[in-house]
Amino acid sequence: TSFRGGRQARRPQSNAAELRPRREHCPARWEAQKLNKDIRECWEVTDLCHLISTRAQDMNDVNVATSFSTLAKVRRSGRESMAGIRRAVVTLTGRALQLREDLRPREISNIVWAAAKLKLGIDLQLLETLSER
Repeated sequence: TSFRGGRQARRPQSNAAELRPRREHCPARWEAQKLNKDIRECWEVTDLCHLISTRAQDMNDVNVATSFSTLAKVRRSGRESMAGIRRAVVTLTGRALQLREDLRPREISNIVWAAAKLKLGIDLQLLETLSER
């Protein structure tokens, strides 16, 4: 850098923002991110099971994996919660099968981990599908 009159000269600023492609307005991506946040904020199994039953068709691959992981981590109390978890797992398994082409290794490993942690087993069709990926 050079000095002019005792001051350091400023470098010409490149307009990097103009060089980068502009992100397109993507409501589906934002909605998926909001849904993922809602999933992670469920601390009670009943809340999470309700969210899964009402929003399963809106879930993308990351939402499904997050739901499985969160199910494995939330507080459980009594038989009612295990019945709700089983219903939620069935719902999520169906959605995961619908999204099988979109599942990436990270989501696959999260789903398998959660299934093992829940000790509910995993649907054989889903396991075969995941192992093919």
